Amino acid sequence: MPKIVDHAASRAEFAEAVWRAVIDLGIENATVRTVAEYAGWSVGRLSHYFASKDELLEDAMAYIGGEMQRRFDKRLVGLRGLAALRALLGEVTPTKKRRREEWVFWIAFWGRATRNTKLAAAQRRRHAGFRRALVRCLKQARADGELDARLDLEREAAGIAALAWGIGVLATFEPRALGPANIDRELDARVLFVGSQKPIEKDIVGGAGFEHVALPSVSPSFGPTRIV
Repeated sequence: MPKIVDHAASRAEFAEAVWRAVIDLGIENATVRTVAEYAGWSVGRLSHYFASKDELLEDAMAYIGGEMQRRFDKRLVGLRGLAALRALLGEVTPTKKRRREEWVFWIAFWGRATRNTKLAAAQRRRHAGFRRALVRCLKQARADGELDARLDLEREAAGIAALAWGIGVLATFEPRALGPANIDRELDARVLFVGSQKPIEKDIVGGAGFEHVALPSVSPSFGPTRIV
C-alpha cells in the first residue's frame, strides 16, 4: 500500500481534515467518509492510503505530533534549564485556542487507544518522548546549578508530566475553573517548586528525601494561583 508520507502536501491536508472532523463531530462520528468530505477527497482516494479509521487516526496523530514538536523546537531556541522547562510546559497546556483544540483531539484519541493496542503503543511513545524532553531540561538545570545534584530527575519529570496532563484534562472540561491565567500561575509555581528542593537525611518513612526552601505565598483558591 502506498504511504502518504511520500506526499507531504496531501498528508497535511488529510491531517487537518481528521483534526477538524474530530473537533467538530467527535471521534466516533469522524468516519472515513466524513474525513474524506472534510478534505474534499473521494472515499476511494482516501481508502487508497488507509485501510481503516484507526490507520487514519494513527497517521494524523503522528503528523500533528510532528507539528507540535516543530513548535516546541522553535519556542525553546536560546533557552535551557528551568527556563526551557517552563516554556515547554506552556506549549503543552491549553492556554490558547489551538492548544485547547489539541487537547480535545488527544482526549478523544485516548478513548480510542484504550481499545486498540497499536494506538495505545503510539500514545505511550508520545508520553515517553515528553518525559525525555522534561528530563533534558532538568539535566540542563542541574548542570547550571539550578537544581540539587542529588535530585531524582526521572521522578521529577514523571511528576511534572502528570501535572501537565492533569491541567490539560481539567482545563478542557472546566475552562472557567482553570483558565489561561491560572494555568500560567500553576506552572510558574511548579517550576519554582522543583528549583527549591534541597536534600535531607531522611523523610517520614525513613528513606532519603528532600525538603523545600520557603516559597512565595500562594492563594489557596485553586492550588497556587498567585505568586507575590
